[in-house]
Amino acid sequence: MQRTTKMNKVAILNRGEPAVRFCRALRDYNLERGTSIKAVAFYTDPDLDAPFTQLADESYHLGPALNTDESGSLLSAYLDVERVLSALRETQCDALWPGWGFAAEDASFVSRLEEAGINFIGPSAVSMEGLGDKIAAKALAEQSGVPLAPWWALPEDWDTEELRVQAYRIGFPMMVKASAGGGGRGIRRVEDFAELQSAIGVVQDEVRKVFGAGGILLEACVTQARHVEVQLLGDQHGDVVALGVRDCSAQRRNQKVIEEAPSPILPPEMEQLLCESSVRLAKAAGYFSAGTAEFLYQPSTGQACFLEVNSRLQ
Repeated sequence: MQRTTKMNKVAILNRGEPAVRFCRALRDYNLERGTSIKAVAFYTDPDLDAPFTQLADESYHLGPALNTDESGSLLSAYLDVERVLSALRETQCDALWPGWGFAAEDASFVSRLEEAGINFIGPSAVSMEGLGDKIAAKALAEQSGVPLAPWWALPEDWDTEELRVQAYRIGFPMMVKASAGGGGRGIRRVEDFAELQSAIGVVQDEVRKVFGAGGILLEACVTQARHVEVQLLGDQHGDVVALGVRDCSAQRRNQKVIEEAPSPILPPEMEQLLCESSVRLAKAAGYFSAGTAEFLYQPSTGQACFLEVNSRLQ
């Protein structure tokens, strides 16, 4: 979808550090460009006096941090689509910045914003659906000739025998992942089949509580590997560029601690392959905005495999 570029008021659908960073960046942007775009901080009860509500030009109270949805489950106010849309109308915002986390990769939410004529500062709903969801991204990666490890999307009506067949095809150890997961959430390593069903249950529970919706996939665990990422940037004219590769192997609990660019271990020909594969994948998805393609590289074999795309600001 082609979007308008004119923005007067931007709603910040985030809190804490991301929201503070955006307020400061928008202030600098206004000073450099001579513009007067306003930031409106959407906040919940715990953040009444938080720094980001003071830095923003305006602030809007969303209410309690957690609400109850139609099924009776607790839902973050930042994921309550109807509440957010109502707040956008009341504040007369014509754009929304999601930061990372919360609704930053929710394609259905972005679709609602597009229908309402609100500029979403990030990729389109269509490209999010194609890349932001891990299952959809792997399917598109297969079609685009991107290197992959063995994997399987867990169907809703799976049975134990089918699970056994697919698990041994993939091999152990393996990873159980939420398709909508991120930031180290919604992921479990499994060493053998005896652990698999309980791990699936844990991830399914996390999907309901943290992400609201999404599927689950099983994927071979690539051991002794380096975690490398390709930084992508695309415009709305079909142009996509890879800005380089960074090594993010230093992690704690699946959270990156140190990122180093360029990767000190990736051979030049492999860097070229990953950059070209990432650009091809992004173009196939019609992607624009900033995004990150993640890969695992195994130095002992010289092989690399695609993990996922973060269809958001990294």
